[in-house]
Amino acid sequence: MTAISDHCDTIRAWLNFDYSDTLVTSWTRMAEEMISEALRCKHMIALDVATVGQSRVRLPSDWLALDFTRVIDDRPLLYRSRNDFYSNPNADANHNEGYYTITGNYLIVGGDVSDGKEVELSYYESIPPLGDDTNWLMTYYSRLYVSATLSVASAYSMDDERAVVWQAAMQSFVDMINEGHAKSKASGSRVVMPRKKGFG
Repeated sequence: MTAISDHCDTIRAWLNFDYSDTLVTSWTRMAEEMISEALRCKHMIALDVATVGQSRVRLPSDWLALDFTRVIDDRPLLYRSRNDFYSNPNADANHNEGYYTITGNYLIVGGDVSDGKEVELSYYESIPPLGDDTNWLMTYYSRLYVSATLSVASAYSMDDERAVVWQAAMQSFVDMINEGHAKSKASGSRVVMPRKKGFG
């Protein structure tokens, strides 16, 4: 047995109908896409290193959102909107020093990051498809996998009164995991607010 075939058996058991592996797998792929768009947790974070060329690097094909970006052996880079990145009313050569912006699947760095330098990308990646072997989503959040697949199945294959329950369960699991991840990012350290300058 494989991880995907086990999952297909589980979905068939919940639906009490002998849908084919091909159909259940297609629901699973749609569920993976849906979860990828909504979920943000530590298991999704991947690291990659890219070399700057023409002041840009191509982002990984499975990236969803950036978590942290830095120049290797240098400093972190901060995000700046494209409008602000390319607007330089004072013609300041250092306007984008320490900043990056995003255009499509490209990360564009400020002019002070020269070609040939390496940039480390910490990013949220898409859910890896369930196949012969299990993936981290099934290992850690199997109930989310099941509820999301059942939610997709109810929308595409049948009229099941449990559809609302499955959709609500999926959203509840996603919200809970996202909230836990957001809290964990600051755990173990004291949040320090910047001091305001000026009078009062």
